[in-house]
Amino acid sequence: MEVVFVTSARRDLDEVAAWWEANRTDAPGLVTADLRVAITRLEREALTLPVFRRVDGQPIRRLHLPRTHRHIYFQVDVDRVLVLAVWGSVRGILPRLRARLAEPA
Repeated sequence: MEVVFVTSARRDLDEVAAWWEANRTDAPGLVTADLRVAITRLEREALTLPVFRRVDGQPIRRLHLPRTHRHIYFQVDVDRVLVLAVWGSVRGILPRLRARLAEPA
């Protein structure tokens, strides 16, 4: 299955990658490595991951990236995985998923 990022999710990823490179000099490239593993997992197993919540009736799933402490929030369509957000798992707030459902990929 193809993995596609909405505009905001791409921005999330750019921001976390830039922050990580600047602040985690002991593990440069970890965000990229974690993302590669996550994308492979989403391509193969997206439908097996549990539904996190429903937004406007649509199931939203979440994949935890334990090494970088991020969650990938996504929706599964017929032929693709639509990534809605790459979000810090310790933030205590959730991304605005409803708004991101309407964004272009």
